[in-house]
Amino acid sequence: MVDVAFQPNSVTRAGSGRKRSSLRIAMKRKSTAAFLMTLPLILLIAILVIYPAFYSLHLATLNKSMQRFVGFGNFEFLFKRETFWLVVKQSCIFAITAVFFKALIGFIVAHFVHNIPAKGQRKWRGMLLVPWVIPPAMSTLAWWYRTDFVDRRPRLGPLLGHSGQYLVRRPVFHDHVSCVAEVGARSAL
Repeated sequence: MVDVAFQPNSVTRAGSGRKRSSLRIAMKRKSTAAFLMTLPLILLIAILVIYPAFYSLHLATLNKSMQRFVGFGNFEFLFKRETFWLVVKQSCIFAITAVFFKALIGFIVAHFVHNIPAKGQRKWRGMLLVPWVIPPAMSTLAWWYRTDFVDRRPRLGPLLGHSGQYLVRRPVFHDHVSCVAEVGARSAL
């Protein structure tokens, strides 16, 4: 992308007028405007991703009671254990095979959907959206049960303040006994 356009007919005279400030020139560039527009997102990523990552590294250098700094002693302990390396190996195998098969299945499905005749193509594309829509719907139901499961007090109430005090007006279970019975019946399935 070109920020400054070349104008062959314009001639600038030396010493005529004031020299423009570099800040004013920088603010007129498209790249500067784009950076300023993405700055809130960059700050949000820094707050929600980078800070917790460094905080977790800090916590990893503390002892079990999280009161004394032990440095890399926890990592030395992990790297010497055979179980840790077994878990790392299994995680790598799972990640590599999952990515490979997801990509393979995705390419195959994309090829089939691309080659469907125009008459039924919209139906098949609509049906392919179902696996994309179901997880958010299920997580919504999970949060609904989480905030209004046994009694009408949401568990997230202190975080949400008064605005989230009653996210759902009707209780799911009226007493603790029916709640435990329902959870037990669902876990037995």
